[in-house]
Amino acid sequence: MFVELIGPPGCGKTTIARLLDEWFAGSALPYVRSTELASLDSDIGEHYLKRIGFFGQVFCLAPLLWHHPRIAVGVLFLAATHGPPYRTRFQRARRILGHFLLMLRLRRLADERVIVLDDGFVQRLWSLLVESKSLHGERLVRIVLDQYYATLAPLGVNLEIDDDVTTARVFGRNSRGRFNRESGEERRQAFSRWLGYHRRLVTLLPSKAIQASIDASGEPGEVADRLAAVVIGLADDTGEWAAHARARD
Repeated sequence: MFVELIGPPGCGKTTIARLLDEWFAGSALPYVRSTELASLDSDIGEHYLKRIGFFGQVFCLAPLLWHHPRIAVGVLFLAATHGPPYRTRFQRARRILGHFLLMLRLRRLADERVIVLDDGFVQRLWSLLVESKSLHGERLVRIVLDQYYATLAPLGVNLEIDDDVTTARVFGRNSRGRFNRESGEERRQAFSRWLGYHRRLVTLLPSKAIQASIDASGEPGEVADRLAAVVIGLADDTGEWAAHARARD
């Protein structure tokens, strides 16, 4: 079961996902820890693609053009049409396709265990489109999202947070990311528009993509508790997960 966390930067997706490692440690739920997921990514996912060079990447990603053309071509077309910097934008397109490839390879594992994605498809798509002067190609965005969710059926959990809170968090943190306390004034001024892009992407998701929403404005531990309850509920809804948990007890 894939659970995809959806929310703007600053809502705590990565921190909360790591707290879930502690929450589910030793539990009956067959949960994939973030360290194990990072290792799998390094072996067969995006980080693996970075190591094998351009031609290796083309060899690995080319089958997506044949088996999943709407996603592969759609992502590349969105990168091309949202303008410069083209090199950066196509690197982000590669990240999206690398993530999709990893998820395809993990489908069998996700049939048996719970995998929580803190940097999932929606977040990566937003990263591709952000810093554009406008968000366009919404029809194509919807097609790409529809195909992704139809293929992998991740269960989305929306982390709700006030724009002022998330803005204060992202520009008050020390990090190597795109938004931090070293960010310039131009980027700070544009951030509210880019948050609007994120909200718009969420509205373009398939109707049943988001299974639950939780308040992410509190302390990380409190948010992790809420998320853990949601994950357990989603797992129990499938029936087989509840049976698996009872068997392990």
